[in-house]
Amino acid sequence: MPRIGSARWTSLPSIRSRSEALSRETVFEMLKNTRRRYVFHILSQRAEPITLAALSEEVAALEYDTEVEDLDGDQRQRIYVSLRQTHLPRLDEANVVDFDAEANTVALAENASDLQVYLETVPDDDILWAQFYLGLAGVGVGLLLFLWLGVPPLSTYPTLVGTVMLAVLGGSAVVHHRHLQRRRLGTGESPI
Repeated sequence: MPRIGSARWTSLPSIRSRSEALSRETVFEMLKNTRRRYVFHILSQRAEPITLAALSEEVAALEYDTEVEDLDGDQRQRIYVSLRQTHLPRLDEANVVDFDAEANTVALAENASDLQVYLETVPDDDILWAQFYLGLAGVGVGLLLFLWLGVPPLSTYPTLVGTVMLAVLGGSAVVHHRHLQRRRLGTGESPI
């Protein structure tokens, strides 16, 4: 196995071009570690590269649930070494981050977007959108059936019924889209 510093790690398939999407195995390997998810969250909030020192401080602050200025030297060093020797080389090899070891800078790379879909989970207290849309479709079919059968007052105002259904569907889609945007890693305060 290759060695970087004192850390041993298994080699991942080399994926250096966007034409090759990350395999599920590689994605899960990248996301199984909390520090890597923190790195992805922090980098998702930036358009420019960040120094390894600044990144390690932000990861440490998240991990120790404190402010950057309240971190001690051991906490900073522990995260810095772990990122430099283990996590960033793995993420770089999968082309998820661009880690320049000489300049000590890190930025998101081309394959980073492949990770986002796996991070969009549904918490226990969240809306199950598939069930919501299924219910909405059921209501729509019921209304169409009433229109077809000529049940008043729906049959008197078919245009109004259609307009209301389209407005409800469109409004639901907008709310759903905004909800998903807020849940994306890198857009909120807490990454996990």
